[in-house]
Amino acid sequence: MDPKEPFECTLESVTKKFTMFLKNGIPVRAVLSVKFKEYKQELNVREKTVQSPDKTKVHITQRGDSLWLIASRAYGNAKLWRPIADLNEIKNPRFLEPGIKLIIPPLE
Repeated sequence: MDPKEPFECTLESVTKKFTMFLKNGIPVRAVLSVKFKEYKQELNVREKTVQSPDKTKVHITQRGDSLWLIASRAYGNAKLWRPIADLNEIKNPRFLEPGIKLIIPPLE
């Protein structure tokens, strides 16, 4: 992959560590660590799976999962997380408990 070529990804995690403070305690410098996950727009032949006619999928959440990451994997676009949240009545999309069975609806 060309390092100058952009790629589409989802943000998996961000951590911050303040490294410099003013005398009054206000932070003025921080180091951020970020973790991205690249996703593909199309699957190759070996990655494609047989699906039911309505294309509804089920996903069991795991530690570290987010609706954005699940939508990225299911639809190829992390911005399409809302249909998953709505169908599964998820009130707080920022927190997914591991082991929950989510229905991934087909997009029309």
